[in-house]
Amino acid sequence: MSLFDFYITVDWSGAMRRRGMRADTIWTAYGGVEAENPKTDSPFSRTEAIHLIHSLLDEQSRKMLRVLLCFDFAFGFPRDFSAALQTATGKTDAALPWLASWQYLSGAIKDDVG
Repeated sequence: MSLFDFYITVDWSGAMRRRGMRADTIWTAYGGVEAENPKTDSPFSRTEAIHLIHSLLDEQSRKMLRVLLCFDFAFGFPRDFSAALQTATGKTDAALPWLASWQYLSGAIKDDVG
């Protein structure tokens, strides 16, 4: 038996303009565990993608199905992330930004849990 009944995978684009059905845009794949092949869709905007995801989740939740929703986001930092991290921690950017982020989040998680 599968852990989930329905799967939704979203490859989220960083592009800001409408551009469906291209390699560098938003793509979704979704379907039930019994489906031979998932359905795919390429919404023309993030708003349309959100509406699609909401409708899929609503439909599956009405059926009381277990859904796994996965997003593929970029690993890049948003603009001004380093400056915001320095402000939040009170430290300079002597360490690599990803290392400072990891240390900050690890400390926050340990403080929150323990």
